Amino acid sequence: NLVPAEGGIRRFSGYGGLSFRRKEAPVAEGSLSADGKVTPGPAIEVDLEFKPARLALPWLTGDVFGQARLRLTRKSFQAGELILTLPQGRVTLGRQVRENLGPIRLNASAGGTLEGKEPRLEVQGLDIGGLLLARGRMSGSSLEELSGTLDGEFPRVERAITVLAPLLPRRLAGMGLAGKLPFRLNVSTRGPAGVLALELL
Repeated sequence: NLVPAEGGIRRFSGYGGLSFRRKEAPVAEGSLSADGKVTPGPAIEVDLEFKPARLALPWLTGDVFGQARLRLTRKSFQAGELILTLPQGRVTLGRQVRENLGPIRLNASAGGTLEGKEPRLEVQGLDIGGLLLARGRMSGSSLEELSGTLDGEFPRVERAITVLAPLLPRRLAGMGLAGKLPFRLNVSTRGPAGVLALELL
């Protein structure tokens, strides 16, 4: 629906289906509702709400709920107040071992040009089932040049080691660590393989 309003603004609302595919297979499917306005400029400002969407990645599955505030102009976009929640996130570890991590929550904002230039992502909060807490930011000249850091902590490292044991060297899994453990995760998409480096603080 598109309804005229004062000052050249037109308000709209709507709903529909949402699907993301990878190699012809769906990785997320669900429904989406929108409520926003078209302003002179022109620009589109819209509040989005994601109804239950089924996420089916090779390493993560679950139902996703979310919301975001999106602003689009002729050249750029900004996504603020992005909140995604998986009430029961299940990850695949090691030899097809599936682990239910409980609720996974992401609070973030993002932006960039419509041509995919100058992307930026700010993670205000990431909580993976209470197992890992983190925040940080990434930016770059393009999606292929993104880099940044996430700073966080394992509130109870002994629980993290138990859950992640299939992915850890046997020596580390048997060290008997306990308590809070801060970390820094360095991420980069540069190069053919990219970089993902964990630094324990």
